[in-house]
Amino acid sequence: MLISKDDIADRNFRITNNNAIDMHVGKRVLLRHTFAGVSQEQLGAELNVTSQQAQK
Repeated sequence: MLISKDDIADRNFRITNNNAIDMHVGKRVLLRHTFAGVSQEQLGAELNVTSQQAQK
């Protein structure tokens, strides 16, 4: 099975685009909980996840 250059370009775009979205959302969450004076532990507790998961 051959993979075309278009398939590779499409896959790379999706990976890059998802990473950019993840980074944008992560920065927004960091700003919000920092300005609100909420620690990662408190954020994790509110979201019912561990602080490590909230950090991701």
